Amino acid sequence: MSKDNIVQVDGLGYEMPRGHAEERVLLRRRLLDGAICAMHDGRLVELRVVDTAANARAPRARTASGDEPPLPMPRKSAADLAFERDFRPVVDAHGGVLPSIPDDFPADD
Repeated sequence: MSKDNIVQVDGLGYEMPRGHAEERVLLRRRLLDGAICAMHDGRLVELRVVDTAANARAPRARTASGDEPPLPMPRKSAADLAFERDFRPVVDAHGGVLPSIPDDFPADD
């Protein structure tokens, strides 16, 4: 298998689904119609002959360039704040046990 997910069978290039670049794959040929198939995500999928003319005109995916700043974290919702207030951690960041609950802490009855 090539880096661009193309496999050669009988002089023709067949496109494999993404995720199989530079892997060894087991191909199967259906006897009745001669179609080339391969396993992908637990399913047998039929491979198609590469359309080189369409691939030449197809737009390419943008590469991840680290120029764009990361998206800011979303603000905490009221539900997040209430959850953090009501369900505090029982250990600190280093794994130590936090002090016991204060006596004036409201108890559920």
